[in-house]
Amino acid sequence: MYEIDHYARHVLQKLILKVQKSYEDYSFHMIFHELNRFCTVDLSAFYLDILKDRLYAFSKSHPARRGAQKVLFEIVTVMSQLMAPILAFTSEEIWKHLPNFNDKTSSIHLSRFPQADQAAINEALSSRWENFKELRTDILKNLEEARQNKVIGNSLEAKIIFTAADEPLHLLESFGNQLSDLLQVSQIEWSEDISEKAKPSSLFPSLFIEIQRANGVKCERCWKWREDIGADATHPTICKACIEAITS
Repeated sequence: MYEIDHYARHVLQKLILKVQKSYEDYSFHMIFHELNRFCTVDLSAFYLDILKDRLYAFSKSHPARRGAQKVLFEIVTVMSQLMAPILAFTSEEIWKHLPNFNDKTSSIHLSRFPQADQAAINEALSSRWENFKELRTDILKNLEEARQNKVIGNSLEAKIIFTAADEPLHLLESFGNQLSDLLQVSQIEWSEDISEKAKPSSLFPSLFIEIQRANGVKCERCWKWREDIGADATHPTICKACIEAITS
């Protein structure tokens, strides 16, 4: 699993603890609040949004794709059990559609209530990803502005040029080659000089962000813009990574 998968598991375990306490306190409104926030903020606006490329573009048996599927299966199983006491029929329908697995009961209401995996809770990891999420939101605002100004049509048409130092530089560089996927752009570049078109981050004075149209051509499979399209005559319209995915 990637580091973001471990972060997703951390957030899930914290959700279990919060919902469990809310049931014990009869605070049913808090259960709704926590489940809704998890679905909209942690999943839809972040984890699932970033995960799409791995699920759609990686080869079927790729370890990173299988790792993501493992986390998603855990999430849907746990969420179904967490909501079962207050959404009895909905949770049962979800349960019936889940594939068979060890210890799966005939009804969700016969299953054990989920218990948090303490080994998956990592506050240091969580702090790192919360900082990145805050910075990512700031970067996405620049991408949206570039889209509105017709520089790009969508984020995958973008190349981001960072000029950074200190904390933001260390944070962004620490994600290595995964950074473009985490920001949902095709290309990332680093510059030592601040361009006239670069905009300062609203969070870090030492970070400047410039959005340009990505180099190359759009891959018809993953939709990323690449400079290696056409390198293989057998598959002239897709990138090298996609060729490896469909031939592996």
